[in-house]
Amino acid sequence: MQGTAFSSLALFAIFMAILLLSAQRLDAADGEAPAQAKNTSETGVGKVAKVDSETTAPPAEGNVSRIESISRESPAPTPEPENAALEQTIYPGVQNIHIQSGSYDSPRVSFNYPAFRVDAVDESLRVWAESITRSFEKEMRETFSPGGEKTDEYIACEMTGLYSLERPSPKVVSIVFNIYSYTGGAHGNLAIICRNYDLASGKRLDFASLFKNPEKALEIMSAYSREALPKILGEESDDEMILYGTTPEMENFSELVLTPQGISIQFQPYQVGPWSAGPQQLEMSLAQLAQAGPEQTVWPQAGNTDAKADAEPAPEPAVNPAANSPKDGETTGKAQ
Repeated sequence: MQGTAFSSLALFAIFMAILLLSAQRLDAADGEAPAQAKNTSETGVGKVAKVDSETTAPPAEGNVSRIESISRESPAPTPEPENAALEQTIYPGVQNIHIQSGSYDSPRVSFNYPAFRVDAVDESLRVWAESITRSFEKEMRETFSPGGEKTDEYIACEMTGLYSLERPSPKVVSIVFNIYSYTGGAHGNLAIICRNYDLASGKRLDFASLFKNPEKALEIMSAYSREALPKILGEESDDEMILYGTTPEMENFSELVLTPQGISIQFQPYQVGPWSAGPQQLEMSLAQLAQAGPEQTVWPQAGNTDAKADAEPAPEPAVNPAANSPKDGETTGKAQ
């Protein structure tokens, strides 16, 4: 029992390390984006990135993920078969890019990401998505066929990426990715990655871009999370996991969805509770964050927030927001 739990946790840690290392390398590249992005219908979306270890030379043809489709309009709704995996939502005015690759003898990837016809934003998302999918493919090949030989073990290797969008203001977009992977074992792995952009400048918004006082923001989020999570988790609440997973450090609060009302803090599986509890999310209003100084460039209404407003009470226990996360014995493909 303990061995299975350790194995699942180890696989999840490896998967998260792949995503974080890719994100760190690409975040540095984001800083080199042009200060003013050009809005154009010819953004080059749908082209396969040229990526090596430093994002320059193209990989071998057999390792290239291909773009299967670019959806420009929402399709007519069709009945879903029972137990079908949820499909990617198509948003008006947003292109959906679908990366698909793999077969029975290679890792399978089905990854969706949006394009907004803003050059710097679309390029940032394209390079990031290509890096994430290729990192997974490379890791699986090195794990199951280090010598390049064909193996049936790939039948267990797959990654699925779906996203949803929030718009805290007309010029800002918040993208939350649900990235599922399965490499064998009792259950799959899930990572929640948030990427926030200013569509006017084309720049990615990091944590420091959201608040005048980021350190104060971390303190407020930490205190609120430690009050709210035990009530939400109920019998699955683990004091040690909550204490460690909500320490007021950037890595614990790096995945934020920006909403018109404030933020939604995304906690990874295993961060503040056991796998069975699923990922957790907490909503915080601008009033609760007022002392940290939410930036008006992100939330224009933040200037009207009373900094002395009383904090809202912690939420009562509710239905677990991760009800759609993979259960024991399931693979990937479901999303919230």
